[in-house]
Amino acid sequence: MRLILGQRSLTRNWQVGDGREDALAAHVLAHARAGDLDDAIRVIDDFCATRSVMINVGDEKGEILDRAVRRASPSLLP
Repeated sequence: MRLILGQRSLTRNWQVGDGREDALAAHVLAHARAGDLDDAIRVIDDFCATRSVMINVGDEKGEILDRAVRRASPSLLP
């Protein structure tokens, strides 16, 4: 239902627009150590697991993506 109601925002902004993205951003700013990417990822994973279900890539899928990027050996990431 949330996706149906947020379809317009999703197709325009790539976000459902129900406030979860803003809540996540505020949570990361409040709880992650500034400038520490690994800590920001830890806080995002925690938020998505305990506060609001969101699509995120955990350790297993992250390793698959890391291997794919290493294999492709890109010179620039978009």
